[in-house]
Amino acid sequence: MLTSSYTFRSCALTFSLLAVAATTGCATSTEETETSADRIETAARNEDVQVLKVYNGKSFTFSKNSIYDRIVQEACNPEGTTWAAIKAHDTTSAGWLNVTLDCTDAVAAKFGIAPMRAIKVSGSRTKISEEGYYGYVGFSNSAGSFWSKTVELVVKQSAIDAPTFNGVGFYLNTFSYRYYEARPAPGANNGNAYFQFAAKVRAEANAYPAVTLASGEQARVIKVMLPSEYASGGTSSVPAFYFRPFAEYGSGVDKHQRWDSVVADYFVGTSTDFNREGDVLRH
Repeated sequence: MLTSSYTFRSCALTFSLLAVAATTGCATSTEETETSADRIETAARNEDVQVLKVYNGKSFTFSKNSIYDRIVQEACNPEGTTWAAIKAHDTTSAGWLNVTLDCTDAVAAKFGIAPMRAIKVSGSRTKISEEGYYGYVGFSNSAGSFWSKTVELVVKQSAIDAPTFNGVGFYLNTFSYRYYEARPAPGANNGNAYFQFAAKVRAEANAYPAVTLASGEQARVIKVMLPSEYASGGTSSVPAFYFRPFAEYGSGVDKHQRWDSVVADYFVGTSTDFNREGDVLRH
């Protein structure tokens, strides 16, 4: 389990930071990034952390009755109750029981990659006679099934080695929009993104692939998963994200973030797929 490896931190999106700007394109993106109102104004390029690739990850489910790769429900942590209490609950005599499962660690253990955000699913206790088919917790519509994207980041080795380095975090805006309409501009930092602390990054650094940045400096490639529940059946709204990573340094009044220096926040929808190797790495 990866509970101690990454911890939740909420981060406010304020781009009057020490990050720097460069207009960098996404080489093979099927969905262009949206122009953000929050631009980074200095001219030098910040390479501390950059997005390298976004591509399809695994689809998975917590329901027994699904076509997707299944994660056993009992690997998740029930909120406010226990598995013993859930299993003992008989809906015929005790009535309805709402259940919320925190499956973040279960997903990380299953796929060996840290999710960028919390993975929680809400459902209800199934009838005992149906638990063999649906599981102990049943989900309405498409709830309980997720698509995901793998996001590859390059983090500069000198950033990882810096004594003041705190770790890597994200601005993450999650939203839904009608697929036949223009998507909205980036919004609030409401995605509950995880902050990957320096201790985790340093402990695993040697296992990450080493690359050379366009500047000639060394960096490591770190993978994270960006998951989203599938859209509910019968709706025209689809889930999507805007995000941007940052490296954080210092403490107290000296704490600051250095952001990926692309002009626009990255957009990720179900069909997003891009590769920035030609722009980010030395060849």
